[in-house]
Amino acid sequence: DEGVHTKLRSSITNNNVLAKTVEKLGIEKAIRLGFGQKANSNILSDLFEAIIGAIYLDGSFHSVHYVVKKIYEEYW
Repeated sequence: DEGVHTKLRSSITNNNVLAKTVEKLGIEKAIRLGFGQKANSNILSDLFEAIIGAIYLDGSFHSVHYVVKKIYEEYW
């Protein structure tokens, strides 16, 4: 159903969901921030998007699909 897929996509691509995904995976420990700067949901979601983009550029769409499916397999 198109409506179900639209809701699923919007819930997964939400900044807060992406930030929580980064925290769940422990990826936020790999970033360096300026003195006194804290990682907010925008920074964490941008980090996730950058990682997905790097996987795409280094691999392929299929690589991204595999990684995203593994991360969000509980929703499938």
